Amino acid sequence: ENFLRTYGQGISTEIIPFYNTTQYNRPASDSSDSSDRIERFIYVSNDAPHKNHGALLDAWKELHEQGVHPQLLLTLPVSSRFEQRVKFLNKEGCNIINVGQLDHQVILDETKKSKYVIFPSIAETLGLGLVEGFYLGCHVIAADLPYTKEVVIPSFEFDPFSSSAIAFAVLQSLETSVAPGTELVLDNKIDDLLLLLSSN
Repeated sequence: ENFLRTYGQGISTEIIPFYNTTQYNRPASDSSDSSDRIERFIYVSNDAPHKNHGALLDAWKELHEQGVHPQLLLTLPVSSRFEQRVKFLNKEGCNIINVGQLDHQVILDETKKSKYVIFPSIAETLGLGLVEGFYLGCHVIAADLPYTKEVVIPSFEFDPFSSSAIAFAVLQSLETSVAPGTELVLDNKIDDLLLLLSSN
């Protein structure tokens, strides 16, 4: 929409999302390993402001104050601006692990071991973490924003601008005996893209 506003409505445009599904090892419908998953939440992201780590950490503080201590796995870079805050929250009794920025296959392995993908980002281009969460069989808990709905129908949604709403969604996911599955909305159109490129 911004592109057309800038360059003119008469320009022929096409939206062709694509991603590599070969790296996910198994289809999402294979849930045979669900009982072996770690009861934890993973958020694969750097610490850019729009990734919304501040609200997520506030939610984990609120959960701690309610006597709930779910594990949160983060992939923040070395010397992240959140490093001291994570240390402080853990000293208070939270359960937050920052594994740093790892090789992508290692991250996929860690996601596959996790029961939940949590995604509080307030802006995304594609939202690959949502796609990966689906394909790796996780329950996706995500921001109630338009970009999320263009990628997946999550198991649980929350207002990303409210740490209390994030905390409540986490509690819902933990207390629901049979959580609703995540559904994929975003089609992989890599074949359409290759066809388009080869025809020009």
